[in-house]
Amino acid sequence: MVEIEQLTQAVSQVMRIDDITTGDPQKNYLARYRGRILGDSAEAYDRLAGTLKSYQITPIFRNEKDQHAIMLLPGVIEPKASNPWVNLVLFLFTLLSVIFAGTLYSYNGPQPETLSGLAVELLRSLPSGISFAVSLLAILVAHEFGHYLAGRYHQTHVTLPYFIPFPFSPFGTMGAFIQLKEPPRNKRILLDIGIAGPIAGLVVAIPILLYGLSLSQVEPITLAPGQGISLEGNSLLYLGAKFLVFGRLLPAPASYAGVAPLVYWARYFFTSQPLPLGGQDAGSSRGRRRARRGNHHRPARPGPCQCGGHGARREAPRRRFQPRRREDRRPPHLRVPRRWLPHGRHLARGLRAGRHL
Repeated sequence: MVEIEQLTQAVSQVMRIDDITTGDPQKNYLARYRGRILGDSAEAYDRLAGTLKSYQITPIFRNEKDQHAIMLLPGVIEPKASNPWVNLVLFLFTLLSVIFAGTLYSYNGPQPETLSGLAVELLRSLPSGISFAVSLLAILVAHEFGHYLAGRYHQTHVTLPYFIPFPFSPFGTMGAFIQLKEPPRNKRILLDIGIAGPIAGLVVAIPILLYGLSLSQVEPITLAPGQGISLEGNSLLYLGAKFLVFGRLLPAPASYAGVAPLVYWARYFFTSQPLPLGGQDAGSSRGRRRARRGNHHRPARPGPCQCGGHGARREAPRRRFQPRRREDRRPPHLRVPRRWLPHGRHLARGLRAGRHL
């Protein structure tokens, strides 16, 4: 059993101690020290944790009002070894699933009548599926290993990435994740581990995006009457990449209606209206939700993105909520007027039970 004097001596090297509280069975700590941390808190924690590890004690740093607090908890988290074969098998299944999804996505032809015909057509589209899988998994692998390498850099035990296959889906995968085997020592390390993944994935995604755009062609969008269209998202980064490759803000409307393209896109970015397409403006999802609730529609605004033949929408009357009044099914001698019961729940219960007041 470690003496409290030994613990106090170790804590006093990183904290100016104001008061000490010995073990609390409810909160399961050996001792709590309050005062002010000396120097940087991250360095103080590493120093104290290294000293107390031989005693099988874990320190926890907290803020309590205007003071710092150090709580000493019994036990030390020992990271368990993981099986890397599980990670490898999941990655191989994910690779096959993504290749299959990319092959189906790239196939553009008649529907085969036999399984053998389907297999032949899929083999012909296999190179496109492989390129799809390589580009997608390169971004995903970079993202996950960004987390992994950041954890190893900060000496935090983490697992290798677990990839999740999802066959017969648009992308063939549900992504991947890594697992922390121990809590990070401080919030700075947690932030570094969390942000390293998106940064690493973005570094790989940008050149893949630029290369894919260089292989693409800009074509006009033609829609038949009543036909809809679904477009990919258009973030500022994606919009800038398309401008860098094609020298144009895409997708471009049929006409800017005398408005500068930059002003047009700024208006679209903040209001989502009008849509940058030569076709009908179907309206926003918020408007459709309002229609389902019975609220009125605003008339459709004419603009360069709307085609002729569609007038203003018809306004629907507002519907006021009318609460249903429940029928009083009690016997007549037990009914009590509502004005007698401003706070009469207990009175009503007594009457239902046949009690006399």
